[in-house]
Amino acid sequence: MRLFKRVSAETRRRKEMSDLQLLYTQLSRLDRDKEGTRTLLERIHRRGLNSSVDRLSELPRLVVGLSWDVSIRWREAVACYAYGQYNAAISVASEACEIQLRERLIKGTGAAPKGTYGQMLLLGRGEYDEFAKKHPGTLSRQVWELHKRMVKDYRNPHVHFNLDSLARKRKVSIAGPPDFTKFHRGLPRLRDPVERYYDMLALHLKESDPLESASECMKLAHAILEEAV
Repeated sequence: MRLFKRVSAETRRRKEMSDLQLLYTQLSRLDRDKEGTRTLLERIHRRGLNSSVDRLSELPRLVVGLSWDVSIRWREAVACYAYGQYNAAISVASEACEIQLRERLIKGTGAAPKGTYGQMLLLGRGEYDEFAKKHPGTLSRQVWELHKRMVKDYRNPHVHFNLDSLARKRKVSIAGPPDFTKFHRGLPRLRDPVERYYDMLALHLKESDPLESASECMKLAHAILEEAV
């Protein structure tokens, strides 16, 4: 009698995600004709359908009314999240929250605020007390803190690909000497230790699972969009 080793649900999910990302890699080459592209998209849809249903069922229903600028970005974030494009989901969800904040400030002051998401929140410049003084009655401290989390934990690390921040968020650690054979083809690049460190960090992040971060980000974005209206 042949015995089969039971595969854990986590291992199966990682395998499914890896297979799906391989299909997306093929799609990104843009080297197929119309029929080939259609076939590839159908394979992506079939492979990702069940996991998409599972992922979306974890998100609470968004019942508030959103502006056109915010809603179109939230729609795209949900689509990216559903089909396993987690970095894109995080980037677009954070953009929806940034636009929501910008619209809120325009409504409160009558003028379009300048600067980035973090600059609008006055991060590093007095934090909430300074923000409340400049924009009285605009955001509660609780909602401001939600925006701060979005900027610090999701928006900036993913949009700017901050390897240190991403590694901490995904609980990626590095131990032992870098194994360049897994990441580079050919001879290892003999460079200074700092660059070797970041090469290895990039490798571990490539092999880590971004689903947890994306799920947390989508729920945080949901809370911001619900509270900010």
